[in-house]
Amino acid sequence: MATFSEMIDRARAGGEIEIDDSWRQGRAVFGGLATAITLEAAARELAGDVPLRSVMTSFVAPLGDGPLSVTASLLRAGRAVSQVEGKLVQDGQVLTAVQAAFGAGRPVSRDYAAGPMDDAPPVDSLNDMPFAEGLMPGFLQHFQVRWVTTPVGIQSASDRAAMWVRLRDDGIKAYPNAWLIAVADMPPPVMMLHYEKPVRASSLSWSLEFFVPPQDVKSDWFFLDYRLESAADGYSQQSGRIFDETGQLIAYSRQCMVYFEPSA
Repeated sequence: MATFSEMIDRARAGGEIEIDDSWRQGRAVFGGLATAITLEAAARELAGDVPLRSVMTSFVAPLGDGPLSVTASLLRAGRAVSQVEGKLVQDGQVLTAVQAAFGAGRPVSRDYAAGPMDDAPPVDSLNDMPFAEGLMPGFLQHFQVRWVTTPVGIQSASDRAAMWVRLRDDGIKAYPNAWLIAVADMPPPVMMLHYEKPVRASSLSWSLEFFVPPQDVKSDWFFLDYRLESAADGYSQQSGRIFDETGQLIAYSRQCMVYFEPSA
């Protein structure tokens, strides 16, 4: 069973990539891993170590079994901001497409961050969610999750999912961009809280924006606060904020997701 950092090692080495089955999410691969692999391969096009500012991912099709490859290109290299594009390809088909913007900081006289964490009890006061093999997506075994709100899988009709999350792989800290991408994509669709029976769902597109450069983040645990904003016609929109253990806002997340109602 490969760790997250081992999968990123393969992506950064170039050539074909084989994804471990433990990273499955239904018939697809965990979107955070697909995004991170594509980003890390594309980032090789950059000159220098510039902070990641935003990532936009389109999940075109599920990743199947077999080898994958990444095509990458540098879209623009400016004095402060550079943008890259990467595509995860299998059997000649693009399965995941990523665009990312990297930008050096500049001196400013003002900054602003949205309000602090809401209702976040200390992580040590909560218990881990046990992993139930066969009942949960396989990728969850790689995370420690301590729910603050009602866990997904228990109907509550809530528009909020909040939890403390930690990736069970200390080696990933060598790859801060991939590390925070993995953590930020862990929460399931909040729309699932509105159903009594399990609902199949997956991401269609995802945007992740960093308030703090990933290489400056030192936390082990992260508080994720995700909100359902709307849902209709089998598509839902949810947004989220990611905080470190000190309560510092790290990143913003926004996803368009598809969901399929269970059979009667």
